[in-house]
Amino acid sequence: MDSLIPITRCVEEVTISGVEYPLDNAVIASGKGLTVSNEITEKAARIHIGKGAALLIESKD
Repeated sequence: MDSLIPITRCVEEVTISGVEYPLDNAVIASGKGLTVSNEITEKAARIHIGKGAALLIESKD
């Protein structure tokens, strides 16, 4: 289980692939749960952030 938590007010141009809930060029606002608890479905997940900063939390459970 992985979570991508914005640490700036807004994270833009977010693309996430290789996960249960992929995103394409999304905007994620701080405090929203859109990118919490996303399961990796492939050997590796790919994350691109165009603007802003986020914390990636990877859980092994």
